[in-house]
Amino acid sequence: MAYTMDEFIREAHQNVLQRLTPEERQAFLDRLDPDERLRGLGPEELQKLKDDLKRLN
Repeated sequence: MAYTMDEFIREAHQNVLQRLTPEERQAFLDRLDPDERLRGLGPEELQKLKDDLKRLN
């Protein structure tokens, strides 16, 4: 099977993201919509976040 341009681009993006410093990674995340940031979390992670937020209030 041929290596497609889409696969190359996806792999390049993954490599760039892995090489970001914590500060660069945070700057990238800060530009995302909050709903988009939460979309990748599983049910357990969302519940933990909810519990943590309740403790802060």
